Amino acid sequence: MDYEWHGPLVLLLLAFFVAGAAFGVLAMTPTVFRHRREISRQKIAIGAMQKEGEAQQTARSHTPRADGVTN
Repeated sequence: MDYEWHGPLVLLLLAFFVAGAAFGVLAMTPTVFRHRREISRQKIAIGAMQKEGEAQQTARSHTPRADGVTN
């Protein structure tokens, strides 16, 4: 098995670095998309809570007066 390859070592190192970086990006892709979905859900939940809080505050500010009370 007399197989040899002669070439600059820096190119070999660069190739392995690029392959490792590409593998790292591919490995992180599912996690990134999962986090993006979670952030989207949280934003929707925050918006619903804010609307509910505004509705409660509006309801408190417009409380009906008791009968027989005049100003």
